[in-house]
Amino acid sequence: DLKVLGTLYDLYMHVRAQKDEWREVNFGELLPRKVEEEKEDEKGPGAATHKKDEYVTVKLDEMDNKIVEFSSQKFKVNKKLIDTPEYTNLSQEIEELKNLVEAFRGLTDMNFEDYHYKDLGEQLKVPPLENVRADGGNFKLKLLFDAKVGDELERIDDVKSLAKTQKKVRDTLGEIDNEWKSRVFKFEEHKTIKDIVLLDALETQQIKDQLE
Repeated sequence: DLKVLGTLYDLYMHVRAQKDEWREVNFGELLPRKVEEEKEDEKGPGAATHKKDEYVTVKLDEMDNKIVEFSSQKFKVNKKLIDTPEYTNLSQEIEELKNLVEAFRGLTDMNFEDYHYKDLGEQLKVPPLENVRADGGNFKLKLLFDAKVGDELERIDDVKSLAKTQKKVRDTLGEIDNEWKSRVFKFEEHKTIKDIVLLDALETQQIKDQLE
C-alpha cells in the first residue's frame, strides 16, 4: 500500500514541480511566432511540419502536451486511491494547471490590440499585461499564477470575442477601402434639380450592402 501511495505522491510532486517551473517562464515565450522557414518539429519523422510564415505557439503546445500527460498518468493510479484526499488534491492541481494554460492561450490571442491588453491588465489586476504589445510580454508567469487567471476564463473569452469581431470589421473596411480606390463609380443627373448629380441607384445599393 505504501508503494501504491508513493506512486500517487510522486505524480503529485511532479505536477507541483512543473507548476513551479512554469511560474518562472517569461510571458513573451508564449506569444505566437512566425515560422521563418519550413521545418519539422524536433520529435523525429512523422512530426508536425510548420510552414513558412505560419504562426506557431511552441511553448504553449508543450504545456498542453504536459497537461495531457499528467491527466493520463492520473487515470493510471491504482483504483484503491481514487476516493482518497490525496487523489482529490492531485486532480485539483492538474485541473488548476489545465485552466491556467487555457487562460495563457487566451491571453496570447493574435487579434489583441494595445487597448485589449490594457483592458485585460485592469480586469485581471496584472498591470504588465497592458504593455505586452510594447515590450513583448516581459514579465514572469508567476504574476498570472498569483492573479489566478485560470478562474477568469469567461472574462478572457469575452475580450477575445470582442477582439475577433473588431478585427473582422477592420479587415472588411480595409478591403472596401482598397476596392474603392480603383473603382469607377457611376453617377446620374438629378431628375428635377439642375447641376446636381447622384450616385446611380444600383451603385448605392451595392455600397449599402457592403457596409452592412
